[in-house]
Amino acid sequence: MRCRAPLLPAFDAGIAGTRRIHVAFTIRPDGSTEDIEVNVEETPSARFYMVHTKVAVADWLFEPARSNGAAVSSRCMTLISVAVNRPF
Repeated sequence: MRCRAPLLPAFDAGIAGTRRIHVAFTIRPDGSTEDIEVNVEETPSARFYMVHTKVAVADWLFEPARSNGAAVSSRCMTLISVAVNRPF
């Protein structure tokens, strides 16, 4: 698996806490991703998280699922938690 983290905003409207980013995507037989869906709890910077998470996930590469030895598509979901420890 090859993954790069999404870019994070330099500020997050001064709201400390944890941002939860729900990501669903399909891993194609070649290991690349498609059909990426991102849901973020509403914050002033939610759109930023959504856009940059989608860009990062589009670049992820996985070992694909196999059925009878052949690579097949599979649907995956994950949760990314981002801790904002202090307001900027």
